[in-house]
Parts: sequence; structure tokens; C-alpha cells
Amino acid sequence: TEDEKINIANKFLLPKAVKENGVKDGEMDLSDGTIKEIIRNYTRESGVRNLEREIFKVSRKVVKKVVNEEETKVKVRSGKKITSTWHTYTRNKKFILKKTTWYKMKSLDSSKMKPQKKENIEKVEWMRKSVIKEILLNSYKTLNHVMDKYYKM
Repeated sequence: TEDEKINIANKFLLPKAVKENGVKDGEMDLSDGTIKEIIRNYTRESGVRNLEREIFKVSRKVVKKVVNEEETKVKVRSGKKITSTWHTYTRNKKFILKKTTWYKMKSLDSSKMKPQKKENIEKVEWMRKSVIKEILLNSYKTLNHVMDKYYKM
């Protein structure tokens, strides 16, 4: 069952992924709700092999993000999936197609939130819905799609 898989993930899969991928204390915190979303959206088997694969994938992304962006942990609670988007970028003169899955999140502690200077992000701030709509007029269409789906939830 889903509850059994969550229990297995918490007792065995998460500690294994943290240890094997070098995640440090405080860098990754997967709530039961997040694990449930992984189970429902990314695994379709009766066992836990794919769940383990997905948890390892998340832990590797956490390590990569911490190393690449030197971020400190911002505490959030992950909610329901909003949508998925695709975009391309180039690396070493090759086009890369990337899928991004967007989730509704609630900030539990944003005191450590800071701009990602390596990505030319100069400022991080909370905004009202009216301001967001204005900003989206001159933004990427995929972000408009994500916000439309978010507001329809």
C-alpha cells in the first residue's frame, strides 16, 4: 500500500540515498506528502524499486543544487503537482531538452532565501497576485502556463 511504501521510504530508502549521495544534515527533508506525490506520479509498480530510483534522483539533485549554487536550505512543504513544462537550453554547443515538474509549495521558513547570483537573479521577494500578473506579461510563456494552472487549483 501507499502507507507501507512511505514507511519503507522513511526507514530505509531516504537514509540510504542520503548516505550514498553525500547529502548533509539539513539539506534535504522529504515530507510524507512529497513521498506520496512521488509514489503517485512517478512509480507504477507494486514494489519499491522505482521509488528508490526516484528518491535517489531527488537526493542527487539536492547535492548538485547545493554544490552548484551554494544555496542554504529554505524550508518548504511540498504540495500537489501543478503541471510539467519542457524547455531547451544549450550546453557545450548541444541542445538539451529538460522537463520541469512544478509543485505547489508552502514556505515554512524563508529567512535563508537569497538571490542566485550565478543565474543573474538580483532580488528575491514575495509578491501579490496583481503584481505577478503584470510581471508575467514580459516573461516566458511556460511561466504563464504554470501560474494559470496554479491559480485554477
